[in-house]
Amino acid sequence: MKNLIAIIPYKKHVAHVIKCYYHIILFNRHFDWHHQTNFNQ
Repeated sequence: MKNLIAIIPYKKHVAHVIKCYYHIILFNRHFDWHHQTNFNQ
């Protein structure tokens, strides 16, 4: 049971890190898209 209690916060932390990376990737794509459209105009 002690191991299970230790794993739960770790899983939450991993989910948070993955979410942060996902947002960074989306933001970078969004920025690149704007940069390309401005460059093409």
